[in-house]
Amino acid sequence: MYNVIILDDEVIIRKGFVNFIPWNDIGFNVIAEFIDGAPAIEFMKNNHVDLVLTDIKMVAVSGIEVAKFVFENMPATKVCIISGYKDFEYAQTAIKYNVECFLTKPTIIDEATETIKEIKRKLDDQKQLEKQKSEHTGLIEIARQQFFADIFLGNFIDKQAIIDKAAYLNLIDEQTIYCPFWVIIKDREEYVTNHWNHGKEYFFTAVCNFINDNNNMFRLQKLMITADEILLLASTYHSENAPEFKEYVEAHLVATQQSIKCMMDLTIDYQIGRVFANILDLVDFLSEPVWVDNNSFSNSSVTLIDDKKHLLLIEKYKNIILSILLGRNEQLHNNYSSIIGILSPLPFTVIKASVCDLLDIIFSKLSNISNKNFLQIYKTSLDKIADSDDKDNIFSICNSILEDLISQVDSKTNTLTSQHMIEQAKEFMENNYSNDISLDDVANYVFLNSAYFSRFFKHHTGENFRDYLINLRISKAITLLMEGKYKIYEIGELTGYKNSKYFAQQFKNITGETPKEYAMKHGVKCE
Repeated sequence: MYNVIILDDEVIIRKGFVNFIPWNDIGFNVIAEFIDGAPAIEFMKNNHVDLVLTDIKMVAVSGIEVAKFVFENMPATKVCIISGYKDFEYAQTAIKYNVECFLTKPTIIDEATETIKEIKRKLDDQKQLEKQKSEHTGLIEIARQQFFADIFLGNFIDKQAIIDKAAYLNLIDEQTIYCPFWVIIKDREEYVTNHWNHGKEYFFTAVCNFINDNNNMFRLQKLMITADEILLLASTYHSENAPEFKEYVEAHLVATQQSIKCMMDLTIDYQIGRVFANILDLVDFLSEPVWVDNNSFSNSSVTLIDDKKHLLLIEKYKNIILSILLGRNEQLHNNYSSIIGILSPLPFTVIKASVCDLLDIIFSKLSNISNKNFLQIYKTSLDKIADSDDKDNIFSICNSILEDLISQVDSKTNTLTSQHMIEQAKEFMENNYSNDISLDDVANYVFLNSAYFSRFFKHHTGENFRDYLINLRISKAITLLMEGKYKIYEIGELTGYKNSKYFAQQFKNITGETPKEYAMKHGVKCE
């Protein structure tokens, strides 16, 4: 329903419009009526109005002045002027204020009704356009987030592919500069277990909201979440601020630290990368083995930088496996080249162990989803690597193995792989819905990057991961509720909700009733 207000200083005419036009049938709700423009303008300052039906001449403030106010302050609101024949020429001055239509006095109700119906159609079109714009904006933001995550994980084939994608997403701008940073959550496991009552998934959302809060200096893209850390990318359009940009980011993170400590009693730390002049500079540097600034971390530690190498390698291993399973040759080689870049500077023993880990993960995954027997290839591969004493030879052996594996993948395998991954994810949720699990937990279980898994799950099930998990939990809760053996807070705990109020809220969001109301409705006693 759209909101309409009616203005006319003649009571009979005003009431005639209110009572004789079938507003509700057309799709409008008359929320107020006025004898003058002044109170109507004050009303519109605090209330949403879609259509203003106003007389042109009133005691103090005219309909044209009302139209002027709407034009300057409420561009989406439609205005329809009511005027007598003698006022028609005067009414033309309202055209510059985008008045939608004119009704003449005396008014024929049927004609007025048709006019209002036409305005309704325009409002519908306008609403649909705004919805499409909003959806497009949301999709663009998701695409941009995935774009930056793909850069970080090395998923692009070449720089031209990056340039083309960036241009499509309107990211090619010489004035844009970038600065990546990590947020490290100290004692996360202990905090989530003992101090957080809203689920692991919402914990990271809350932390990210604090990071975004009160930030008008730069844009933020979330690239990756691990068990205890969040990788983000800050960007700004003002290249003249490049020397101070890192200081802006750090000042914001200091303020975020204080806010999170004050509001959540949670301690975080951070590590800031360097500032990059454009996307390609960022890509070049992210391909280096270590990209963080050693001097920027408040508790300087080589161990943390090594941890980040490990986390990055794990994400790239996931992409290697995905490339094999889906038969993506170019992405496979691009990711493998990136892995070589990270491993090459490391000690030979570490390189050998890391390559063996990669192959172990790959063959383990393939054995779970394929009817083919890869055991002999796996043993032969490990023997070759064990006998090698040269890192380049080890990299070459691994590359040959990867090429051999991807050549054995066909479209049928791709389809079975996708179905199997979804079934694995659902099975994991079915077995663990009573625990505090998150998107990252399920993505890690099927060994996929969480950002990719989120889209992958939605594509194959038609549901967002979070909605699927909530529906699963509430479905289980209803089953337990109908048994009549458990108290409500016990049912909440058994279905993954430590906080009974939060459980009741989620239950009502799905069923429209609280657990107690639902039980009473079905004749079940519960406390």
